[in-house]
Amino acid sequence: MFGEDATNTKSLAVPDQLTESSLREHLKEAATVLQRTAGNATATERAVEELSGKLQGLMEANARPQHRAAIGTKAAELQHRYVDESGRLHLKGSTRRIKFGGQVAEVEQAGLLDDTDAMTPWHLDLQKAVERRSLVRLMAKDTATPRTDAEILRLMHRAPANIRGQLEKAITDAAGSGAEWIPDGTYPSIYEEFRVPNAIAALFDTVDMPRATMIQPKLSTGVRPYKRNAISSDDPANYTGSTPVTADATITVSNMAVRVVYDEMDAEDAVIAMEPLVRQLVVDAINDGYCDAMINGDTNATHQDTIAAWNIRSRWGASGLGGTADHRRLFIGLRALATDRSQTVNMGSVQSVVGLMSTLVGGMGERAAGQLAIIVSPEVFYQKLMSDTNVLTLDKLGANATLLNGQLASVFGHPIVVSRWLSADLAASGVFTDGTGGLSGALAVDLSAFRHYQRRNTLVELDRDIKTGGTHVVATLRRCFKTVSGSTEAVSRFGYNWLS
Repeated sequence: MFGEDATNTKSLAVPDQLTESSLREHLKEAATVLQRTAGNATATERAVEELSGKLQGLMEANARPQHRAAIGTKAAELQHRYVDESGRLHLKGSTRRIKFGGQVAEVEQAGLLDDTDAMTPWHLDLQKAVERRSLVRLMAKDTATPRTDAEILRLMHRAPANIRGQLEKAITDAAGSGAEWIPDGTYPSIYEEFRVPNAIAALFDTVDMPRATMIQPKLSTGVRPYKRNAISSDDPANYTGSTPVTADATITVSNMAVRVVYDEMDAEDAVIAMEPLVRQLVVDAINDGYCDAMINGDTNATHQDTIAAWNIRSRWGASGLGGTADHRRLFIGLRALATDRSQTVNMGSVQSVVGLMSTLVGGMGERAAGQLAIIVSPEVFYQKLMSDTNVLTLDKLGANATLLNGQLASVFGHPIVVSRWLSADLAASGVFTDGTGGLSGALAVDLSAFRHYQRRNTLVELDRDIKTGGTHVVATLRRCFKTVSGSTEAVSRFGYNWLS
């Protein structure tokens, strides 16, 4: 009989940041734990539950960026980008006149404080300080902001030499004490954090849409080659011609919104303390809701899952589920698409890598040799796949392996990506009913067949309601996840009844 130490996974080195090296170490130690519990179903079940929870924590921390990384390090770019020919420093976005091709053109140019691409670490620190000041002035009863003003002034004294003069001129030219130069309501780093995708979202490319609805042309059948016959007469026949068959698909962006209400605050320090929490809440909600819809979304009148009772992994709470505004109605997700195209398979008797390849991937026809990814739940990964010697985890792939974002392993060259949005509470039919099924699944997806179609990235707006003393933080995103492949093509295949 195994002792209590056989299932103790609390000693595993689980870091705060999800990096390739940290995952390698985590997977090595996880394999050791699972080997110790082999043969003891109860101990293995407890170990898998513990490991799955820790992996989910790592993945959530990785999907929740703590700060935006500066994309450049050259201070000279600040002057080139934000100072015009007259020597004026532009703090907010404006229309600039530039010479191009011998003509004068008007272009929209972001300013120092509202540009979503920080040029230097100093630039990023300044933007964050101005954001905090804007939040305080909007939310607190007393709009005096001595603490954040002092922080901004300290940053001014550390400004790069090539723009320090323009900054000082902007302050001294202000109408009042010098604080009016700082515009309220710029939140570029919040915008940027929404652009950092969850693991599965990062697997697919993004297409920017010129309007909310777009017709996407596609080639159904290409042109055909023919044999060229030798000339045998003075009037030879023309080469045999062929005509391509074209089609189109209509793409309409989905709209997602998150609203959080701040209570009224009296002190500047209290507002600053709350700011990271609310930032985290809205960022997590947009990211998690979108990725949940990628896996579990369905636009049919009757959702294939009983979403009114589905609080997946206790993420969404018990109330307000399943209505017409449920985020799982945004677009057709990978599981529902597989169902609509008759690409689901019961894998209860083939819960192995051999079954994964022959039954799931093999059922995709010629696309099985394409750019595929296998998406599984943490439970399937630890309990069914890690114990198979055909699965190469990160600690075995080697330092030079090309890895996808979120990839933990590989099987016969296909990357394995773990997603918490594939749950372990499905029924034997592969859908969620009442949460008592305790089963999970695996997806095989052709990455080249799907895109994120985006009309507008996340917009964050704040408004104070003087009648209630609350401040509303609203974030909206206009984006959908879609394939323009033919209605019978096997671009997503779902294997269900795992863990049975």
